[in-house]
Amino acid sequence: MRGDGTQRHEVAYGVWGFMMQHKQQRKLLGLLSIYEWAIIAMVVVILIGILYPAVRGGNRSPVLRSASKMRSLAQALIIYSTNHGDVFPAQAQYPSILLEMENIDDIDLVSPVEKNDVVSYFYVPGPCDFDDKQILLYEDPSHWEMIVIVCFADAHVEAIDKEAFERMLAEQLAAQSEPP
Repeated sequence: MRGDGTQRHEVAYGVWGFMMQHKQQRKLLGLLSIYEWAIIAMVVVILIGILYPAVRGGNRSPVLRSASKMRSLAQALIIYSTNHGDVFPAQAQYPSILLEMENIDDIDLVSPVEKNDVVSYFYVPGPCDFDDKQILLYEDPSHWEMIVIVCFADAHVEAIDKEAFERMLAEQLAAQSEPP
């Protein structure tokens, strides 16, 4: 070390110069440091974490879109009932009354898995008591192998086993056909 402190200055530049020289050699050879590999690995893991649910859940997307459409239909039916003395429309009025109200469009009546442009959601008229067990709408059961997507009178939507759905629907229709 010199008395004027230049050695310290040379050491500082020496470390920096060594790092820069080493970096230039890595770039020339196409090699990456362990830190650069670690960053690349973290980015890949984060991307996999973001993209995996989208790739894995490919079959769930139509179910979610269908559930969303059914919830919109149920809300339109609830709006209708609120404006008409707490009475749901008659079977013959569905879906034309909802289209006339302009709360929904034609496309809202068609399931995302439906091949044709036909109404995919069946309406089950009944009392307007917003019961969480009263079936209000259900999707065509032929669209899914093991489930039926059902919307209840309180506007919540569930995917229900076909056998359980058939039992629930039969019980509801039987109870509605009994005289009060």
